[in-house]
Amino acid sequence: MKRIFLKFALAGLVLSGCGSGNSADPGYSIDGIIRGAANQTLYLEFFDGTTPVSLDSLTLSKTGEFTFKMKEKLALNFYRISLSAQEYFILATDSTETPYIEADLPDMLRNYAVTGSPETSLLLDFYRTSDAYEDKMLQLRDQREVLEKSDTAALNALNKKIITGQAEYQDYLQNFVDMHSSSLAALAVLSKLDIQKDIARFKAVETGLRPRMKAHPFFVDRLAIQIQGIEQQLAQQKAQEAQEAKALKGGDAAPEITMNNPEGTPMSLSALRGKVVLLDFWASWCRPCRAENPRIVQLYNKYKNKGFDIFSVSLDQNQQKWKNAIAQDGLIWNNHVSDLAGWRSAAAALYGVRSIPFTVLLDRYGNIIATRLTGEKLEAKLAEILGS
Repeated sequence: MKRIFLKFALAGLVLSGCGSGNSADPGYSIDGIIRGAANQTLYLEFFDGTTPVSLDSLTLSKTGEFTFKMKEKLALNFYRISLSAQEYFILATDSTETPYIEADLPDMLRNYAVTGSPETSLLLDFYRTSDAYEDKMLQLRDQREVLEKSDTAALNALNKKIITGQAEYQDYLQNFVDMHSSSLAALAVLSKLDIQKDIARFKAVETGLRPRMKAHPFFVDRLAIQIQGIEQQLAQQKAQEAQEAKALKGGDAAPEITMNNPEGTPMSLSALRGKVVLLDFWASWCRPCRAENPRIVQLYNKYKNKGFDIFSVSLDQNQQKWKNAIAQDGLIWNNHVSDLAGWRSAAAALYGVRSIPFTVLLDRYGNIIATRLTGEKLEAKLAEILGS
């Protein structure tokens, strides 16, 4: 399992461990076995920010069995059981559960199972589903990189698989939150959702967890602050879109862009006059942009022989990362430009770009048809203009 998933729920948060003032619960313990770890020291930890802090420790038996007998009740939170910084696993639990863990060395993180803790089982389901999805997407992208650019049929088939896989994964994530919005596992799932598109689900998790985390409300307070910030951002974005509608009106001529391609050769947007052009602002570091790229490639292959082209403006600052993303995502059209100035890009300023992906669709005369078309809306508009 990729360790990055386990870091989400911990990074940037202050997670408190034991509740205060609670009496001991002699019937509560965390039990298990770690095969291959005989006589080693095992730690039970909570997190102060991203720093693990020990709650207890013990020496494993000759068979690797252990029992942490709780001196105080555990409040609902994330906990770590570790042999070292590399060998650990995560529990999402409290004193209402009776976790029993079975793990094997090496790589406990990949080789552990939990019973008696529904919260942790949900967390594991998410981690392992995400792991499988990431592996699948990586394999498909690797296949795409070695394909000949001229093999349009194979490229389209792979991009279709990627688009379908992305949609299925998003459905899984959204359904998970809908079904388990009051679980700690839902917090980890939020790391894979777009808060702007799924803000209602972020609110549902905050609302669902708040009564369960009364003893330690910092985390839900942090989530509430994040939601508030995004709501303000969405309000600002709505105002920006209203300004864009005035500045980039349909029928107006698109402002000229001339910038260098990855090889240092100047390229101009106006050179594509005579074609329907998608002006696409993106970047290698922009996850929504990268997720949208397979669909854009598919549309390019579908319509390139009908007078359609793409002019991609990158807001990257690192040239090699920009070039790598072009290759990895199979962006096979010729028109890639950037001034490698990031958000200070002259083209972005010219078009009032404040978030990406940002698109402008141009007609054959270089006039603006529409802005902010992505996904199915872009596909429908191109079908309207160029035929299905």
